[in-house]
Amino acid sequence: ADVSLKALTDMTQKVRLGETGFLMLVEGSGTLLVDGHNPDNNFQKISELPDEYLKTIAKTEDGPVELNIDGKAYMANVYTSPELGWKFVGLKQTDEVYASARELTWITVGVSLVLVLLFGIAGMIIAKRIVNPINMVKDGLRTIAQGEGDLTRRLDLLSSDETGELARWFNQFIESIQGMIRVIKENAISMDGVSSDTNKRTTEMSATLQSQLSSVEQIVTAVTEMSSAANEVAQTCVQTADVSEQGLAAT
Repeated sequence: ADVSLKALTDMTQKVRLGETGFLMLVEGSGTLLVDGHNPDNNFQKISELPDEYLKTIAKTEDGPVELNIDGKAYMANVYTSPELGWKFVGLKQTDEVYASARELTWITVGVSLVLVLLFGIAGMIIAKRIVNPINMVKDGLRTIAQGEGDLTRRLDLLSSDETGELARWFNQFIESIQGMIRVIKENAISMDGVSSDTNKRTTEMSATLQSQLSSVEQIVTAVTEMSSAANEVAQTCVQTADVSEQGLAAT
């Protein structure tokens, strides 16, 4: 299919890049076939045109370049076809290019803020699920350490993760302490009973000893009285013997 140069020029002339962008097509010999900004430059040598931006494009083989067209900043991307030797140039105002970048930046910032908010909420929820059981264990241990703990108290198992495992072991620890306290209490009650029985027996033994001591005292008193009586009898006998001897001697 044959395409006339004029048809190609007209077709390329109608191409628009965004709102302010346009195309330029430079033939391999340096003839400006299409100038989407100024059609009057079509089919003229680009190097002979007075506009400074056209001279810059003529010197550029490939790559991006910044231009000033009618007092407005443009960004251009130059591509030279290795097969045709033609130069294809796409141009767009810098403000429009940066507008897309700014829009993308604001979108990125907005998405980032939403993500930060979501992550913050998720972090608070996760922290709450982690911190609450730990605080419960901390409060339980603090209550026991201060001597006002209720050993019947148990922690709620809110999850099956590490914090839930910690709460479960804490409950088991309290149950062990409660069992030890129960055994100590039972032993104390048993010892109190033994002590009461021992005290009762001691009281009974004290009463028995007191009674025996009273009996011994009575026996001692009786023996003392008997000893005194025996002494008196002995003295009487001695006196009688002396009297008898005196009587015999006188006879």
